[in-house]
Amino acid sequence: MDEQIQEAPAERPQDKPRKPRKPRRIPRRAVSPAAAAKPAAPGAIPAEFAGLTLVECCDACHATGRCVITKEGSGLCGHPRKGGIQTRDMVVHAISERYMRVKKLLGHLVVEMRAS
Repeated sequence: MDEQIQEAPAERPQDKPRKPRKPRRIPRRAVSPAAAAKPAAPGAIPAEFAGLTLVECCDACHATGRCVITKEGSGLCGHPRKGGIQTRDMVVHAISERYMRVKKLLGHLVVEMRAS
């Protein structure tokens, strides 16, 4: 009984091979500030949003002092690239619809700027 039993160390199973990593998403090309301030072609923007660029609001927003996108609601700036619409304006269907149209319009402007 005085003998000590020595056990052989347990063998570790081989580590599983690692899964290959997914390739990283390629970052979008940045639009230069000069191209962002450039207004789009006259036919590309509806008259309701005339003067809209990626960094500037519509001409009508400056003329009236209220945002054209959120005119039925808070009247605060609803430009998609400047912060978007407020929570209380999201429940008004007309504002949400107008906001989505402007957002889509600005997306098309970005594509046009990158193409040229």
